[in-house]
Amino acid sequence: MTQERLWQVLDPLWADPRILSALFCGSAAAIVLLKHLGRRRILQKMEEARRTRDLALERMEKAAHRFKQENPGIQTAHILSLSMVELVEKLKEGSLSPESVLYSYMGKALEVNQEVNCVIDFIHGCEDQLRKLKKQKEKGLLYGIPVSIKDHIDCKGHVSTAGLVKYLGQVKEEDSVIVQVLKSQGAIPFVKTNIPQTMINYDCSNLIFGQTLNPLNHQKTSGGSSGGEGALIAGGGSLLGIGSDVAGSIRLPSSFCGLCGLKPTGFRISKLGVISPITGMSSVIGMLGPMARDVDSLALCMKALLCEEMFRLDPTVPPIPFDEEVYTSSKPLRIGYYEGDGYFQPSPSMKRAVQQTRKLLQEAGHTIVPFAPPKIDYVVDELFTRGIFSDGAAHLVDSFKGDIVDPNLKSQFNTYRLPAFVKRILAIILKPIVYRTEFIAKWRKQRLDVILCPALGPAFNHGYAGKLFAATSYTNLYNVLNFPAGVVPVSTVTRADEEELKHYRGHYEDPWDKRLKESKPYLVAILGAHKALQKNWYQQDIHTLLAAVVVWKWLGKRHIQKKIEEARRTRDEGVKKMAKTIQQFREQVSSDKTDAILSLPLLELSGRLQEGSLSPRTVLYTYVEKALEVTQQTNCVQYFIPECEEQLQEIQQQREKGLLYGIPVSIKDHIGHKGHLSTCGLVKFLGTPEQEDSVLVKVLKRQGAIPFAKTNVPQSLFNYDCSNLIFGQTLNPLNHQKTPGGSSGGEGALIAGGGSLLGIGSDIGGSIRLPCSFCGLCGLKPTAERLSLSGISGPVNGIVSDPSLKPQVNFCRIPRLGKKLLALILKPLFPRMADYLNALCGMRSVKEMWDHQHQIEVYRSEFITQWRELQLDVMLCPVLGPAFTMGFPGKLLSAISSTMLYNVLNFPAGVVPVSTVTEDDEEELKLYRGCCDDPWDRTLKQAVAGAVGLPVAVQCVALPWQDELCLRFMKEVETLSRAKGAA
Repeated sequence: MTQERLWQVLDPLWADPRILSALFCGSAAAIVLLKHLGRRRILQKMEEARRTRDLALERMEKAAHRFKQENPGIQTAHILSLSMVELVEKLKEGSLSPESVLYSYMGKALEVNQEVNCVIDFIHGCEDQLRKLKKQKEKGLLYGIPVSIKDHIDCKGHVSTAGLVKYLGQVKEEDSVIVQVLKSQGAIPFVKTNIPQTMINYDCSNLIFGQTLNPLNHQKTSGGSSGGEGALIAGGGSLLGIGSDVAGSIRLPSSFCGLCGLKPTGFRISKLGVISPITGMSSVIGMLGPMARDVDSLALCMKALLCEEMFRLDPTVPPIPFDEEVYTSSKPLRIGYYEGDGYFQPSPSMKRAVQQTRKLLQEAGHTIVPFAPPKIDYVVDELFTRGIFSDGAAHLVDSFKGDIVDPNLKSQFNTYRLPAFVKRILAIILKPIVYRTEFIAKWRKQRLDVILCPALGPAFNHGYAGKLFAATSYTNLYNVLNFPAGVVPVSTVTRADEEELKHYRGHYEDPWDKRLKESKPYLVAILGAHKALQKNWYQQDIHTLLAAVVVWKWLGKRHIQKKIEEARRTRDEGVKKMAKTIQQFREQVSSDKTDAILSLPLLELSGRLQEGSLSPRTVLYTYVEKALEVTQQTNCVQYFIPECEEQLQEIQQQREKGLLYGIPVSIKDHIGHKGHLSTCGLVKFLGTPEQEDSVLVKVLKRQGAIPFAKTNVPQSLFNYDCSNLIFGQTLNPLNHQKTPGGSSGGEGALIAGGGSLLGIGSDIGGSIRLPCSFCGLCGLKPTAERLSLSGISGPVNGIVSDPSLKPQVNFCRIPRLGKKLLALILKPLFPRMADYLNALCGMRSVKEMWDHQHQIEVYRSEFITQWRELQLDVMLCPVLGPAFTMGFPGKLLSAISSTMLYNVLNFPAGVVPVSTVTEDDEEELKLYRGCCDDPWDRTLKQAVAGAVGLPVAVQCVALPWQDELCLRFMKEVETLSRAKGAA
């Protein structure tokens, strides 16, 4: 009876369409209001994060200023001029104090940050670390060295944001393992650097902290996802930075910023305490690695990290110490090389750099053997893309709930979006074996010791990294292989390179190759016209509904924007504090001394720190000052780590000096540092500081290093630009129109700018190697599992909206069926793009995942077989570069084929700058058509144009666990290239 009466009452209502329309519109309005409130909360969190950043930087400035006032005779210029090795020597001998070094770099980091926006936090514990150093009897290997740290590496008392709002406010309770080890070795982590949102970008921008610029050219990206590190180091604000690399995120910023960066073998460095954008993914191995201005700094950092403290803190790390004998050996090597991988044709300057390096190596008595990596298109599509997005990117898409997508990630994100049921597949753990076996077999067949190859570079224009993620093929190869790989700057882009770029066509002459060629940043206006036509009484109701939808979406964005603004305020406050500290430091230490410190290579700096001729305090503040300067120019530091002062005190109290005693180290955003955010460029991580240091940070501290800054990353880390909506775009310190690369673009920019001597990044497809390539640095992707990933954060739940990620994100949102249909349409015209789209569809069953695992094992086996047939020791090959113009990395995610190959293989790979882009390179670029002459090739041409004078790096690769051999090869390339340059 009750139901009948109810229907009697409701029946007239259902019959009246106006009432139904009113109910529908009211419900829609309520939903819109909820979305608005959600967006408003996000925006409030961003604003709070920015305030926190500003306060941290203000504290950093005060600390540096205070020290300067107390030490008016400090020779900042001298300190900043020293290599890390020289600085360590002076610190150990006592001719420089750790205080003078730390505060010099604090001041410089503030200066660099003002220029490029690379620092997102000041690790305030660096001053405590400085005090601890004084109490230590033994000086670690990185004694007194200030270190900048990528955003997602946990530092105690700081947030690891990954460029996401959801991590804001989540203050870490302890350092990541890598930060702990750095501190144990006497290093002083002092800043956290910017990253792209989620770190799935090799640009360096997020909506919380904004875009990090390339200090070498502000129109270029610093690369990503360790772009904050790249910009800070390239700008001189850090001597050493810690980034991460899953597809080139260390190597690309290094390439773009003219730095050296190393992607070690996977698992060799602990990732405990480092957040990651994708959890459960193991078919492609991301890892942490150092970024610096020279290979000796990388080697010293690796020696410091691969210690008993690392193995104790993270038992999952293979207890394999650094092999000094291999690194210092002078035995001639059998070197495999290739000038292109057949997937993305390297830019003219990159091709010339490989040829030039090959010639130098041959003249030096090494055996050079041509090598052809097998089936790179298969690696990019089936092994890397299908492996990293085995759930159809559903997990990554889910990470952006409660966030706003960085426009640089849109094109990626819209590609990744898929139905929720696919997420279940992430529970299955994969371990790639086959392709690596194949690769090693080929390596051994040719009896190679190491490989010389291109890196991606020179630096891309802003925004292009998100559009050309596949262009990291030169770096992500060694993530797949899990081979240690590094980049070494060997040259700069010339006018001839620019001219040759005009003729660039790429391998496929498809849209990717066209994008790679593009030089000038451009805006694409997407206008959506929704016409509501109703030939009856309810037209007004439909207009009301459309308005409600708009309001709903606006409210959601407003909430995110507030979180972003808060994060920026926090960052800015931290910068101001750091700047005040540096101001006091400046009054006590002369510019000549700080300049001299900054000029020292890491090994020399370490030696001086160990002997006591330099104090860790002087070194730390010298680099903090420089990091401030670099981040002002390039926006590479997300946060300065104020605890670096505590670390400074701790290492000074220690009896034994660690290998990194007093060495300031910059750390990529997502590497956990207690008390600091690891944002991954995502709003969701704002407000959630790490509870403890990541293992890597712990080891760095144990070795006496001083993590002093967390550097910027692209949103979600899945971009090789370096931009997120929280901390903004990181610029390439060598050219501000170019990106520093990503996802370790903040590290690349900071080290290339001189704001860090040593940086810790991560690499999943070139994220260390690409920033090194773009910024003219040396960087190493070690073999996976050689360094702990404990404490390394990554986005897990949030929304993407960094502009540099927009192209990628937009692809993610296409339903699986839509991707399949689009791939079918594109196949006749642009087969490469069609295959990539198919790969993004993900896997739908456990069987598919097991098949995928088997395919990786087969490919690795084929690659190794070819390597062994040639009896190779190492491999020389290209890396993506020179630096892209801002915005381009997000349009060319697939362009990282050069780096992602070695992520799939899990081979150690590094990049070394060997040249610069010339006028001839630019002229040759005009003829560039790429491999397919498709939109990607055209975009690539645009991305690398206008790079005259920017660094061009090459990639050096070794077999798994032969990270020391990879470093030795990188050192050989660096030495020969510098000798040629000096001549």
